[in-house]
Amino acid sequence: MTAMLQPLWDQLCRSGRLIDAPSGVEYRLPDALPRVVAGLVAAGVKPHDRVVVVSPILAEVGLVFLATLAIGAVVVPVEPAKAQAACDALQPALIWAPKAGALKKITTDCPKQHGLESLFKEARQPPYYPHTPKDLLALIATSGSTGEVKWVRINALNLMTNGGDIIITQSLAADDRAMLVLPLSYCYGISLFISHLLVGGDVVFDSRFMFADKVLTAIAEQGCTSFAGVPTHYRFLDQRSSLAEIAMPSLRRFLQAGGPLDAESIQSIRSKQPRADFYVMYGQTEATARLTTLNPCDLDRKLGSAGQPLPHVELKIDPMEGMEQGVGEVLARGDSITGGYWGLKEAAYLDEGWLRTGDIGLLDDEGFLWLRGRKAEFVKMGGYRVALGAVESWLAQQPGHRGAAAIGVPDPLADEALRIAMVPEGAQDRAAMEAQLRINMPNNWVLEKLLFVEQLPINERGKLMRGELRQMLLDTKHG
Repeated sequence: MTAMLQPLWDQLCRSGRLIDAPSGVEYRLPDALPRVVAGLVAAGVKPHDRVVVVSPILAEVGLVFLATLAIGAVVVPVEPAKAQAACDALQPALIWAPKAGALKKITTDCPKQHGLESLFKEARQPPYYPHTPKDLLALIATSGSTGEVKWVRINALNLMTNGGDIIITQSLAADDRAMLVLPLSYCYGISLFISHLLVGGDVVFDSRFMFADKVLTAIAEQGCTSFAGVPTHYRFLDQRSSLAEIAMPSLRRFLQAGGPLDAESIQSIRSKQPRADFYVMYGQTEATARLTTLNPCDLDRKLGSAGQPLPHVELKIDPMEGMEQGVGEVLARGDSITGGYWGLKEAAYLDEGWLRTGDIGLLDDEGFLWLRGRKAEFVKMGGYRVALGAVESWLAQQPGHRGAAAIGVPDPLADEALRIAMVPEGAQDRAAMEAQLRINMPNNWVLEKLLFVEQLPINERGKLMRGELRQMLLDTKHG
């Protein structure tokens, strides 16, 4: 039987480049990958060992990620804040970071190494590890709504199934080159990374998204064909960049996941770069990133949908009490669905082989998924259930701010009401803005209070941290 990752290794023996846009450093994988593999072996890493890789958005992180897989070890890519938790929970054989500073405060008995030079060894092309479908490849941190870090187990079948489905649905080819502004500690970033390498393409890393025009310029200079982001990235591009002015003739596709993006922002992005297709996607870490894709050819007639299931994914709706007919929790199954969390024998999110996503939605007659929100992220106002995601999409269209988010709080008359955090754009009169919001809001929504904040709690993946938002808005100093 062919080793599960052999198609990836075959490509990387022939082609593939990882490029760091800010520095211009470039790694040709047929040459660089064997040297890092040799370095990991020299460091004592063996098949099935865990290797914690502190993962800022750098090309050298991608190289160590691949080399860890190549020797049959388990890669644990983490953002710096979760490195200690990874060492405590997973007993790694090695922790590596691009710079020594990321390792100083980490307490562990395992060896520490930093910098790519520490791993570069002279080497010929090694025989890469012959993975079976169930071999564990990666452990990816997810906190969910509880804030407790759990480690999702991704095996070879999960990764290769998802990568193949992405290639098919996005029509990827050997001349594709991805712009990666997402960390490899994020399953969405891994999905983009692996899918482009599987077809013989390249990946460009750029950590400068707060200076979005630099990234857009790099897309043009590097000839990137794919850009992937979450809603925060796209709203920033739309409102605070020169997206319409910077020519990017190579760009073929925008890829959007990580939460719902309002229709107005999608249409605005498309109008500013009409040559590039816009793909809307939906998924979860527990599904190895992607579950559905809305093909650009369906975007106009199905705008607002998360699309149809990927080729190897099946979806169904589990009806919920209190919801309209056809609406319920989204369940998914297929070979990309992971088998559970590290340290737990059973996957708590699986129900007879179906992944309980925790998302509420419906499937229309053509099999398109329409999401309504998270089970835990609905507010009941005057007998109506309203998704916080819908509230925040509406808020994104209101003037005078650079970001807004909401929580539900008890209300004696309406059951619950909205407390909104807003980052004002320049000098604003809070009372006047609150009054205008009350006027503009749908009739069944109830606003308890508007609070101005300096920034929203956004993680490095660009996603809103709802637990921290709630704590911040319920704090007495904001009250």
